[in-house]
Amino acid sequence: MRPFLDMWGRHSANHEFRGQDPSIFGSVSPLIHIGPSAAFQKAKPKRNRTSNSIKPTYQFLLLRPTSQALSSPPSPPATAERPVKEIDIDIVDGDDSDHPLPDPLQRHKLLSETRDVPEFAHFTLDQKQYRKLYTKIEQTFRRFDYEPKRSRLTIRMPSPTHDYFATYFRDEICKELNKIASSRSDEAKPFAENVISALGSRVFLAETDDENGPIKREPDIQFHYPGARYPGIVVEVSYSQDGKDLRRLAQDYILYSNGDIKLVIGVDLNYRGKPSTVSLWRPKFTKSEDGLDLETFEHVHEMPFRSSDGDALNPDQSLTIDIRDFATDELSETWPAATINILFSRLAQNAQDAQQRQKEQEPLRPDDSVKSRRRLIRKRRWSSSSAEELRSEDEAKYSKEEDAVARKPESVLQSLVAVLDDSNQSVRQSAIHILGKPVTLPESVLQSLVALLKDPDWSVRQSATDALGKRAALPERVIKVVVAFLQNSDPDTRYTAAYILREQASLSDTLLYVIIENLDRLDRFTRGVLIEVLGRQPMLPDGPMKAILAHLNDAEGSVRRIVVEALGAQLAFQP
Repeated sequence: MRPFLDMWGRHSANHEFRGQDPSIFGSVSPLIHIGPSAAFQKAKPKRNRTSNSIKPTYQFLLLRPTSQALSSPPSPPATAERPVKEIDIDIVDGDDSDHPLPDPLQRHKLLSETRDVPEFAHFTLDQKQYRKLYTKIEQTFRRFDYEPKRSRLTIRMPSPTHDYFATYFRDEICKELNKIASSRSDEAKPFAENVISALGSRVFLAETDDENGPIKREPDIQFHYPGARYPGIVVEVSYSQDGKDLRRLAQDYILYSNGDIKLVIGVDLNYRGKPSTVSLWRPKFTKSEDGLDLETFEHVHEMPFRSSDGDALNPDQSLTIDIRDFATDELSETWPAATINILFSRLAQNAQDAQQRQKEQEPLRPDDSVKSRRRLIRKRRWSSSSAEELRSEDEAKYSKEEDAVARKPESVLQSLVAVLDDSNQSVRQSAIHILGKPVTLPESVLQSLVALLKDPDWSVRQSATDALGKRAALPERVIKVVVAFLQNSDPDTRYTAAYILREQASLSDTLLYVIIENLDRLDRFTRGVLIEVLGRQPMLPDGPMKAILAHLNDAEGSVRRIVVEALGAQLAFQP
């Protein structure tokens, strides 16, 4: 039986819900439907300002997944119950490497390492500062959401109970999919095998109807089918009054995926007086004169499955999901019928088990959990050759040299360049960080940084990319080496080259023609970045301009949108 892997995805729906299973509760209760959405041909809709429904206009944004954070903070202790607080952040413009995180975020990080903090904490951060500090935020906090229209950054720091329940619930659905894959011989078998699940992976909701850009979310669970942009099913878990508004999250997922997220499941794990409940939301399409109205329909409202005392409620009832919910209608409309059923008794047991795991990890008393009884005389730490110690020691060492680079570049640079060949990635990375400072560097040093784009360690490659990408006037010979990477067989290397070229506002005609010769063979992400690069060049020659215009017919909507922006940039250069 093939395992379920991690990734992300897409979908579409119709409020008629044709062909669905007669009820969420199997044969026990015919009251609530959770079956598949029927395929519905989409018109190009627009927002209805007079109601909660929206007719979203299609916006195509270039969304290139960024690298993983270089480090992740430890999970906080047990869940906090203090109310979530809005915090304004005001920081000065500048290079993100020169600015620490704003004080409220630094305090939140520090508190999370020593005491309880809200699992879902909100901060106000405008879009400019968010873009500037994105890498720092990603390196500091494992999971976070961002809503550009509201300038709202949300730090997710879930408790063990929350994360264990999400894992158990994901496993329940995967086991049911495996049953379909092993018991069916028709087309349902490969479809069930190909569903991909992910815990805490990011989703960019790009179908917004304004110029603020995509909403970044990191749902607790998502189920995706290959070939789809958005996950078909998203699950959000709320625990201990963590400040998570499940209803608003569901609305965002559905409206800003244009209904391609077909099912949002919200699980509210309560205790101390309130039962634990499950809710479900679906997209609802209604025909109108000029297209389709899209709104969020609450299909199930807070159905209890566990009492505040821990007893199972409605244990014989089940959550029924059709296999066609896992993929957009364009992909799943021909799939045969097949359903999975999750008993409410299993949800209650999962909640109980999750709370028990947290009690074992974080016992109130020393004897509340099992530990090894072996008698230890001493604890031997690794020698200073370990990566962890090298990272802290070398970063401290090189942080003292940062100012020296500007004061004595000749005497210090040679030592730093030599360190770029060190066998330990943390040493190489620390040196790159220093060389990435806004200091004029000799071309030979820049060439050494370019060579690190081939480093076997991804974090070193990422650091070199960031260091080079911040420099607005690289020497011609360095740029030629970077442009040559566009012909590399590795797509990430090609994208890295395009990213570095973004800040180069005066490329030679020779290099411009090399770029346009490679455009059509590149993936949409790299293609889009390079068109952006071309648009930033003052007074483009006819050849590159024609290359941009040709991509007005690009198959990818995100690329076409960037072409329009590039043409607008060219108009700005006109006298």
